[in-house]
Amino acid sequence: MEDLEGEQLWRSASALEDKGRLNEAIALYKKAIIKKNINSMINLANIYDDKIKPSRPHEAVLLYKKAARWGSSVAAWNLYKHFSNIFDKRKSKYWLDRAASLGDEDAISILKKRK
Repeated sequence: MEDLEGEQLWRSASALEDKGRLNEAIALYKKAIIKKNINSMINLANIYDDKIKPSRPHEAVLLYKKAARWGSSVAAWNLYKHFSNIFDKRKSKYWLDRAASLGDEDAISILKKRK
């Protein structure tokens, strides 16, 4: 069972992120990750990938991978998109298959169309 404190930290960090207070949000996401909050891993990875300049894709990938290992289909899907965008066919196929196996509807749909 996920830690309730981690859930509360994630909600607080998300609210800060929505207000554009990224540094404060990042600090709370990191605390929530210690509590094993998967949503915080994904949100922090998204910040590293899309919201801060310069972006930090390596750190984003590490967080997505950890969240995917913990069963997040969203993280696996984000890894599929990441590796597709950099034209790494082998890794993008792996993460597409992984996202589908974790129940991601978009991944399942793509794989059905390819058959």
